[in-house]
Amino acid sequence: MDAKSRAAFGELLLVKSQEMIERHEFSKARAELEKYRLNSTTNSTLEVAVEKRIKIFKGRLLRYEGQFSKAEKQMEPLLGMRDNGITSGLGPNLVAIKCEWVK
Repeated sequence: MDAKSRAAFGELLLVKSQEMIERHEFSKARAELEKYRLNSTTNSTLEVAVEKRIKIFKGRLLRYEGQFSKAEKQMEPLLGMRDNGITSGLGPNLVAIKCEWVK
């Protein structure tokens, strides 16, 4: 699979996972997201951006399940990743985790 196809596949997984989350099918959503894998150390910028969005989505999923500590651990390392213009709401998602965790 070429880089463009792999990135498109990742986007498809994100859409499918969002639909599953809306139906409260959290384990199915997680399984879908686990299907995305980068294949080497020379991945395209697009592939890396999609991987970042998937990692953020996994953090959101943990947040929805009430696993705030795990969600924070999932997302905080992403703050150090080079931003290619696609942040997918990392900041707001981290803030939401911290706010809900305090409740």
